[in-house]
Amino acid sequence: MQKIYVSLLLVLVTFGLKAQSYIGFMTDNYSGVNRVINNPANIADTPFTFDINLVGASTIFGNDAYSSESLSILTGDDFEFPDSLMESFTEDNFAYSYSDILGPSVMVNINAKNTIALYTRARAIINASDIDGAQIDQFADDFDADTDDFIINNLNSSAVAHGWGEVGLSYARVFKDDNEHFFKGGATIKYLVGFASGYGE
Repeated sequence: MQKIYVSLLLVLVTFGLKAQSYIGFMTDNYSGVNRVINNPANIADTPFTFDINLVGASTIFGNDAYSSESLSILTGDDFEFPDSLMESFTEDNFAYSYSDILGPSVMVNINAKNTIALYTRARAIINASDIDGAQIDQFADDFDADTDDFIINNLNSSAVAHGWGEVGLSYARVFKDDNEHFFKGGATIKYLVGFASGYGE
């Protein structure tokens, strides 16, 4: 049951939401082909001659109903959902989820100045808004009571979801590097395909 609590917590606990994936990893010069999804120019001047990625995933969840003062509370042995969390219920709470999967991808340094990369990627976004906090509180109570029965009556809420994939071919080049000035650039050609899209209220 503890695993279920932790899984649900990952959905409910507030995190700082960013517009980029793989937060904290993309800034590393040794992240290889992964850097291409942030900016194609990043693969130029990489320390790798060749880099391959089989699969990688980045997921962000957020909401404004539950929060925690520190990550140590979430990982402690005495953690209990929802008692260990701070509650901020309103009539229009929101929840957000963004998932990014980098599939088989490869990067090759042609020479010191030119680099190419071919990558596959899939992404999904879910956004729910105007959720009645009283319904969230009732769901948490039912979950804590370990019951399979619960009622949701929230006529004002809405949710939208999108899922899509892409195949990208990127090229990057170092245009100037004289120890005093450094300039590089890059471009990507993408093929996009939609997986699913939905809206409900």
